[in-house]
Amino acid sequence: MTESTTIPSEGPETLQFEGILEGRTVDSEAIRIAANDMSRASGQTFEVEFDGPMFSILSSDGIHEGANFDESHRTDFLDAIRRVIAAAEPNSVESTLRCSAWFGNQVAETVFAVQGGEPQPVGRMRPRGPNEGRLVRPEPVFRADSMSRARIVSLVIAAVIAVSGLVYFSGVPQRIFAQDATELDISTGPLQSTIAMSAESEWNWNSFGFIYEVKIRAGEAFPATPMDLEEAIAGASDHIERAALETLQSGGRFEIQLLDKNDKVLFKETTNLVQLLSDPEKTVTVELTGHFGGARVRLALETDE
Repeated sequence: MTESTTIPSEGPETLQFEGILEGRTVDSEAIRIAANDMSRASGQTFEVEFDGPMFSILSSDGIHEGANFDESHRTDFLDAIRRVIAAAEPNSVESTLRCSAWFGNQVAETVFAVQGGEPQPVGRMRPRGPNEGRLVRPEPVFRADSMSRARIVSLVIAAVIAVSGLVYFSGVPQRIFAQDATELDISTGPLQSTIAMSAESEWNWNSFGFIYEVKIRAGEAFPATPMDLEEAIAGASDHIERAALETLQSGGRFEIQLLDKNDKVLFKETTNLVQLLSDPEKTVTVELTGHFGGARVRLALETDE
């Protein structure tokens, strides 16, 4: 069965929300009202908690009936999130909120990321697995069993925190909204015009996000012969360029780095350029994980880290 990105307009049989919507409070009453509207639109319970200047909105736990969460109510739900963002301090809202909705033999998975002060839902359809999305009626908890109730509440809170952390720290939102490769600065570092580099954005379903495909080719000053390379090493402008050319000569490894606007390394991969020495017409390809904070791709000498 192939995957689809078209979510049916009717409501699902069942659905489940997970994750947290959180940020810095400006208008607590507006946030509370918007959270109630999220509950009303989805048919689930969303609770808002305030801790000093911060707020957190969490959904009720477990799988619930979802027939009322049709296209119209999904639009209302998204509008309620938009009003939460508007009532928070600008650029402070972060979201690990996601929804799984079961339609017949398919599952709609949606991540409600936040970018540029707007909710950005990203969804896909996939085949439904056996027993997925089954509505399980909770067994009653008797009032006398207060210790069991406390344990259940603790487990629910721990599960919500664990799932929220897993989604956020797995980097899914960062990869989904990765900076387009055409907007990245490309630096060949100490090899300067010896090589030429370019980068393209490619979607990767395995990591559920964008990657950068970095291509490295021989540049204008690439040595045509081993003697030319020896002469380039002897004529290097400084010790860094000399070390880079010697690394090229010996078949050593270089780092291909993705940096943010402050030159912090977000991701890096290593490669050698031996193929170019044997055939300057060849291309060396390196894949880097995409990131919405990416600003520059740079070649550098390999570090000892």
